Amino acid sequence: MPPRGDAKARIWRRGDGATPAGQRTGPDGHPDYGYFGPGSVTWKVFLHPSVAPMIVLVTALLEGSHEGLHAGEINHDPVVTKSKRNQVDFDDTVKRIQRTAGVPIPIIFGDTASADALAAHLRHYHRNMKGVIPGTDRPYDAQGPALVLFAHVTIMHAALRIYENTPAPGRLIPRRLPKAERDQFFLEVKTFAELMGADPDTVPVTSEEVEAYYDSIESEYRMVKGFVPGGMRFALSVIRNARGFGGLTAAAVAAITLVTAVPSVAVVPPKVRRHLGIPRIADPVLALLLRVAQPAFVPFTLEPMAREISRLFIGDDGITLGENARELMEQSA
Repeated sequence: MPPRGDAKARIWRRGDGATPAGQRTGPDGHPDYGYFGPGSVTWKVFLHPSVAPMIVLVTALLEGSHEGLHAGEINHDPVVTKSKRNQVDFDDTVKRIQRTAGVPIPIIFGDTASADALAAHLRHYHRNMKGVIPGTDRPYDAQGPALVLFAHVTIMHAALRIYENTPAPGRLIPRRLPKAERDQFFLEVKTFAELMGADPDTVPVTSEEVEAYYDSIESEYRMVKGFVPGGMRFALSVIRNARGFGGLTAAAVAAITLVTAVPSVAVVPPKVRRHLGIPRIADPVLALLLRVAQPAFVPFTLEPMAREISRLFIGDDGITLGENARELMEQSA
């Protein structure tokens, strides 16, 4: 791992860095594999090489027209507040993508203490993000059970959609998980939701329950006045800063994000595209574009290129945690 004082590592780190799963012994005398472990579908999904570079964009699309999320971003996200003043900073936008992709990684691949510490930090960070949705009298609370649950479902659903729609090492044709594994995935990541503060009784744990959950919040999908979607903000920051990317890392993150933009729109379910104002007639075109774009994902599956692409989004700590998890999975196979 990078030195403790490494400023670049601090984009992702909260504290001294996480301990990889299995490297410490738990109270029962067995290796502490964290909340998931080498036999989990969760590790299988999150180790897919396209998840790290795509999860922020796909999650943003799944959340894209939800009024509670809009309100939280309008009032509390530094990148959004800067954009309202026409002061979009490209490097800040890239770091926002990197933090969103990489900061939660210890909850997935770290030991129990690392996951607990990171979850506590995130709960503390979001605790004061509350208020009234602009133009309404409806409240929002980023750390309230409703928005915590929504964020959880969209993050996990995004990871699964990416896994099922992009190539993997040794498998250039994407493959949908069997239903039993999909349900097992949602059941496993219920722990993630609980760590973030969700009410355990409300967390969907099967594919059908996830679909029913989305149906239950259909009325909450409204575009808040004055909100600029994340993808548009990112594009504006690229255009305004095209001559000053702030280094090769920022330029590479921008390039990968832009290249995966259309495939990401194709990855999300049709109902989400309707929420975003994309007409039904575009669905077959997007499906074709996703199929045609599959060769563009091949670099994501080839080492060492795949590792370096992921490193851009989740940092050295994230790479260390992921590689340790992959080794543990191979040993347990």
